[in-house]
Parts: sequence; structure tokens; C-alpha cells
Amino acid sequence: MRIKKIVRLLTVLLIFPFALSAQVTTSTISGTVKDEKGAGLEGATVKVTNTQNGAVKLSRTDKSGRYMIPNLDPGGPYIVSVSFVGQNIQDKKDVFLQLGNTEVLDFAAQTTANVLEAVVVNTRTSRTVKTGTGSNFNQRAITTLPNISRSITNIATLTPQAGAGNSFGGRDGRYNNIQIDGASFNNNFGLSNNPLPGGAVQPISLDAIEEISVNVSPFDVRQANFTGAGINATTKKGTNKFRGSVYGFFRNEGFLGREAVGQKVPTVTQSTSKTFGATIGGPIIKNKLFFFLSAESVEFDAPGINWKASRGAPSSDPNESRTQYDSLVAVSNYLKTKFGYETGPFENLGNFFTKNEKILGRLDWIINTKHSASFRYNYSKTDDDQLLNGNSAPNPRGSNRWSNVSMSYENSNYANTNLLTSYAFELKSNFNNRLSNQFIATYTKANDPKRSSKSSLFPFIDIWSGGDSYISAGYELFSYNNDVQNNTLTFNDNVTYTAGKHTLTAGAAYEKIYVKNYFMRYGTSYYRFSSVNAFLTNQAPTAFAITFPVPGRTPFVELDFGQASLYAQDEIKFNDKFKLTVGLRADRPLFKNDMLGNSSISALSFYDTDGKAFNIDVSKWSKERTYLSPRIGFNWDVEGNKDMIIRGGVGVFTGRFPFVWFTNQPSNSGTSVVPYEVTSAATLGNYLFNPDPNAYVSSFPTTVGTPPLPSSLAAVDKDFKMPQVLRISAAVDKKLANDWTLTLEGIYNKDINALLQYNANQKAPIGVTFGAGSRPLYGNTTATRRYNTGISEAMILTNSSKGGAGIFTAQVSKRFNKNWDFTVAYTHTESFDLSGNPGSQASSAWSNIQSRKGNNNLDLAYSDYGTPNRVVAYASYKANWNKFLNTTFTLVYTGYEQGRFSYRYSNDYNQDGLSTNDLI
Repeated sequence: MRIKKIVRLLTVLLIFPFALSAQVTTSTISGTVKDEKGAGLEGATVKVTNTQNGAVKLSRTDKSGRYMIPNLDPGGPYIVSVSFVGQNIQDKKDVFLQLGNTEVLDFAAQTTANVLEAVVVNTRTSRTVKTGTGSNFNQRAITTLPNISRSITNIATLTPQAGAGNSFGGRDGRYNNIQIDGASFNNNFGLSNNPLPGGAVQPISLDAIEEISVNVSPFDVRQANFTGAGINATTKKGTNKFRGSVYGFFRNEGFLGREAVGQKVPTVTQSTSKTFGATIGGPIIKNKLFFFLSAESVEFDAPGINWKASRGAPSSDPNESRTQYDSLVAVSNYLKTKFGYETGPFENLGNFFTKNEKILGRLDWIINTKHSASFRYNYSKTDDDQLLNGNSAPNPRGSNRWSNVSMSYENSNYANTNLLTSYAFELKSNFNNRLSNQFIATYTKANDPKRSSKSSLFPFIDIWSGGDSYISAGYELFSYNNDVQNNTLTFNDNVTYTAGKHTLTAGAAYEKIYVKNYFMRYGTSYYRFSSVNAFLTNQAPTAFAITFPVPGRTPFVELDFGQASLYAQDEIKFNDKFKLTVGLRADRPLFKNDMLGNSSISALSFYDTDGKAFNIDVSKWSKERTYLSPRIGFNWDVEGNKDMIIRGGVGVFTGRFPFVWFTNQPSNSGTSVVPYEVTSAATLGNYLFNPDPNAYVSSFPTTVGTPPLPSSLAAVDKDFKMPQVLRISAAVDKKLANDWTLTLEGIYNKDINALLQYNANQKAPIGVTFGAGSRPLYGNTTATRRYNTGISEAMILTNSSKGGAGIFTAQVSKRFNKNWDFTVAYTHTESFDLSGNPGSQASSAWSNIQSRKGNNNLDLAYSDYGTPNRVVAYASYKANWNKFLNTTFTLVYTGYEQGRFSYRYSNDYNQDGLSTNDLI
């Protein structure tokens, strides 16, 4: 009857639209209790007590002497005691639990006459059981490790398999999944490489974080939605003692070095970084109800723009641009006297400023020995100055607008405001010795970001000289009406049932992500001129662009994305030495919002990379499908004494990607906003400069489906698949003499569904180049280069199975005594892909790739995100001065190769219309 009831319960739970994956907030204790002859003791009572808040969890051993207690808070210390009539069993004290892991504690019972012998038996250490690759950073590590940016990601990158730019396993950092207290804290839209939402400053204070875990290859099916790494963190809780802190951090230019690579650094610009905060936590009702509060303010200013205009002949000043002072003055004066537009200064602009304020509050309720609940709220606001976009514009593109060849003005820069609020609720229940449940509901709302500008509404102007960027002015070309909403709602329920050797876990999942993107590139119109004289004498531009809203339509695009998930696994403990985990996860993405079509686009023919014709229907997303992720992991204690552990597994991981790549489709379809680019010399005479941003809107059709078409299209392949990788890992943990530990670990990644873009409007090559190393040569006119001459690009987001990585890590660590820690790890990574998709706009993600045969015919190459060789080491020593005072000294070293670079031609060598992508 009991089994039937459990089956019915699991069935009911699985049919509800519960939660998203990977919401790891708890830890587990398991083990065995045996009598003096080594036989399992059935019916022994295991009691786990959290000494911080008095929480007690109880369990009884089964007929084999096994027990398991899930849903425990990470950290500690805990006291674990076992009682059985007529037996004396020594308690285990100072037990600390790692987030998301299981701590194995075995007990050997003795009769009262053999108490001394029992003490000897129970001195065996515990073992944290894991199968895959990952790292844990507890409160001690978070507190003592140097962390200038005071961020979760900075600590997470101390994981040996991390690389530059928040990458893990040689993959783009935007493929990670970050959760705090089970709530999604991802930069889902993906406009920057920062994996966290909230802008330039972490949205939750590091002083409010309790523990961080990083999982690169976890074979637990509850952890998902990433093909990079899963990063989980929990926040601090109140305890039975009132505890508080007041802290401050200050840094200025005096902390910066004055010498690099044997050379003295030029005068360092004044800068400051100030952080002030406070925390307090304690009991509302002792052993029952607790609170924790955190508040923090961060302000810093950093050197802004140091470029100087040239006053004549070039000088040796490394900050001097080729742009002439007289030219910058002439353009600024012309705009002011002719149109009343203020550019702002172009030199001595001062520092860039960032300001952040955040608060966090948490309540924890120990309902009874079976149930506990928690609620967490936090708020964060960040204002952050930003530099004008580098070189994005109608092709061909020039060099960076602030560089040794080009300069701009203060009012052409912009600022971001990031606003974030997050809520998380968790209910943990241990119903009896066999059945437990965890329920999590979270909501995160992020305005991430909203842009602003000092500039009045005015066209953006690029002035070139000698075929490259020279001067830029006007309202930043991507900032007008630029506003992103990124809201995430999740529910999560995991049911665990223990039956002898088997620990069964099942769950169901639903996550809802809503993205609203106001984006009007060239929203105030765009003009490019061949020279300063051409602009000042009102000659025809060499490029014109404008984006405007379709009358009667909302000027934004939406993505209403859902993901439903079902998963189940069986953790089989064959004996005290060997554990096997077998699981299966099913994820089904759901595209819930309808889009409008554009008949003028669907009437045209485009061609895939195999030359097969197809039509683009911008009203449809790719087909929905179910993705299966099977996983098998194992942990083998070879001798049964924890001296050598062999662990590993194989599994499929299904993740997400920056949703900005999806919203490129409605943004470029001409159904809500209409982007136009004019680069034909024959028609540019009709677009002489006009200070009114909407001066030429009437010359373009405003009815959807009426030619001319939007000049740059983007769509998602109808057979598009979510990112998936096959990941295999194997590791050996070997205890050496004097308590040294050696770990050797290898990971193999194979892309199942990698992502890349191609231009469906680019014709095939017409021949090959002359000379050695010949390569495909494209037509040098619009007619010979494009299938549809009125469109520059028709970008298609699609998949490839090419790509992967091999990763090897060797790590040595030692705990000298309770005050000393040391670890050093070396990791070698070989990572390959076709495209790293380096951009947020589809055309940028395609055109910024380096290639030999053209960007529609890419070769497998080293990934932009692979860090070939990396060493991470840190040592920590705690000096206890007296009963109340101590100091911890920690030294961290990270050394790595920044990445790889390529030599490229400075012109359009193969005539494909892109001037910076051709490899030499």
C-alpha cells in the first residue's frame, strides 16, 4: 500500500507545471550505522542538529543500516548523533556541509563495555560525495579570498576549469546558468559578457552570500539549463545569536602599479572606489523564526577617455589620435552655429561614474522537525556611464570611434540604468524516513538596462577620412528608446524517496521568461560622410540609415518564453564503496507569443549554405521540440577507506543562449519598427543632412508588406535547436602522505547543437583569388554579391554539430592544520567551434568572425572563449591573537594565456563585403 501511495504522490507532483531546473539550495547527509560485527543496525535514530539555529532533523536507519537526511542548510557546524538501545555511538561534531553535495557519515556502534574502542573506530573522516566536476566556496573562502570586484563570478572563476570572460570549459560565459536561493540571476538578454543582471555591480552584496558552488559536469539531472557551468549561491540566514557587521572598502589610483613589463606606466588618472555596507541577523523567536538584513552602497569613478587630438605632426604620446584638433573644433562649431546642437567637449572629459545601492532581507521559519520555510527579497539599482559604440554601422565599418584614428564628443556617450528586484520562497519537508520534498518559487524583475544620453535629439554623424573613421557626433546611434525588460518566474518541486539501496528523485519544471526590448538603432537617423569637407559643405552622405515605428504598432518586440521540464533519477548505492546515479531529463521550450508577418519578406527567395532556396516567414518561431538529457555518474571508493576515489560520468546537457539573438527576428522584420539603410550612391543625393531625425521618414513606406524592405533581416531557422553538448568526465582523488591530496581530472565536450549565424542573402563565390593560398573570391558589386539587391543581410540563426573541447586538470591541495590551507591547480584547455557569435545583433555576430573562405563557409577553429593554459593557486593562514581577535592572510595567484589572436588583412581581400574578417 505504501508503494502505491508514493507512486500516486509522485504522479500528482509531476503533472503540475512546477519549476525550472538547477535550483540547488540544500545539502544532504547520508551513511550507515553498523553494529560491532559490521552488520547494519535497523531502527537506529539519527539526529542532526544545526548548532547555529537549533534546527533538528530526525531519521531512522533501514534494515541495512542506511540512512539519509536531505533538505539541510549548507554550512554548519552540525552535530550528528545516533542512538540505539544498548549501544554506545560517538557523536560527530563540527560537521560542515557543501552546497548541493552529500556528506557521508558512517557510524560504528559498540556495547558500553567497549567505549574506548568505539572512539578509535569513529575517528574516520567523513567524505563529500560527488561524481562530476565542480568547486565549492564556503563562507570561510568567500570571506578570506581577495575579491577586488566583490562579485560571485570573481570567486567562481577560481574554479580550475574557468577561463577568461566568465567562461567555463571553453564556452561563452553567456551559456552559464546562475541562481541565488534558487532564483534566476541570469543576463538572459545577453547584451554584455556580464552573466549577472543588474549592470556593472553585483546585484546582491557579497557580504550577504553564504556559499557558492560551481558545477561544470554535474550528473544530477536536477542541475540543468547550461552548457557552460551552473553557478549556485545561497544567502545568509539569521541564527540564535544576534550578529552584525559594518564594513567599508576604499581604493584609489595609489593602489595601482607604476610599472608593467619593465616599463613605467604614464601618469595614472585619479580614480576612486568606495563601498559601504552593513548586515544584521538574529532570532525573532529563538529556535523558530530568524531574520537577516543587508544594505550596501557602491560608488566608483574610473578614467574615462584619455585620447587627445593631434595639434599638427604626430607625436610620441600614446594617447594622441590622428584626428586633428582644428577639425574637431570646426565640426563642433558648425553644429552649434548652424543647427544649435551642443556636442560637448572632446578632451578632458573627466572620469566615468558608477553608483549602486542594494538591500536584501530574509526570513527563515523552522516550523517543526519536519518542515521549514524561507522568504528572501532584494533590490538593486545601478547607474553607469558608458562609452559610445565602437564601430557598428551600415557596412563597411570603420575603426573604433574613440581610438588612435578617430575621436568623438562627450554628448555622444550614454549611460545605463539597471533596476532589479527579486523574490524567492522555499518550503522544505522531510515527511518521514523515506519521503522528502523541496518546493521553490521565485520571481526576478529586471530593467536591464534603460539607456539615457546627455545629448539632445539629433542625428548621429560619422565623418571618415582616408577610408576610415575620423570624427563622430550626435545622439548615440543605439540609445534612443533603448530599454530592456527581463522578467523571470520559476516554480520548482523535487520529491525524494529512499528505498533500500535506491534513492529516487523526481521533479517537474516550468520557467517563464518575458523579455520586452525597445530598440531603435539609428532611431534619430544616421549619416556617414567621406570627409570633414563633405560634411561642412553639405555634400551627399556615403550612407544613410533610419529606424522608425510602424504607425499603429508598439515600438518594441516581445519574447514570451517558457520551458517545461520533467526529470527523474535513481541513486543506487551498491555498497559502501560504489554509488551509481542514473537519470533522464526532458526539457521542452515553449514560444508563447505571436508575431506579425511581412508579406514583402516572405515573397522573396533566400538560400542556405548548401544553395537550397527557401522563404523566410518572420511570423513564426522555430518548431517546439522536446530535448532529452540522459546522464550516468558514479563514485567509487576503491579501498573503502577514502584514500582513493575514482569518479566521473557521461551525460547530455541542454542549455539556453542570449535571447537577444531571438529578438533579432521581430526587431528586423519591419512589423513593429522599420530599419532602413541606404548605401547606394545613386540615391544618397536624396538624403542630404537634416537636423530633424524624422525628416526623411515620409520617403519610406510605413505599411507592413510594402517595399522597400528593411535593409537588414534576421530570422531563426525553422529547425533551430537549443544548445546541447555531450560531456564526459573522469577523475581520480588520491590522498597522499601528510594529508596532501592529488586530483587528476579530464573532461571531453562534444557539441550536439552549436549555434552560428549565416547570411542567406550572400551569393556563392564567383572564382578564386590569385597567388599562393588561393581562396574563394566573391563578386565586387551589389548585383554579384547579393541575391536580393535591396537587402544587405538576411541573417539566419541555425545550428552545427561541429565543435567541442578537451580539458585536463591537475590539482594538489593540503590542509596543514585548522589554520592553514593551500591549493594549486593547472588546467589545459583545447576548445574548438565554428563561431563564437561575437555580438548581440545578428549581423554583428556574423560579420565579426574571422574566416579564410568567407563567413558563410567557416572552418573549425580555436574558440574565442578557450583559455589554453591556466594556473590557479591560493594559500590561507589564520592567526589567532587571542580569544576575540584573529587575522586571516590569503594570497591568490592566477596566471593564464589571455587567448588567441589572428592576423587579418586591413581591406576586403575576398570581396565579400566585410573589411575586417579576412585571415592572412
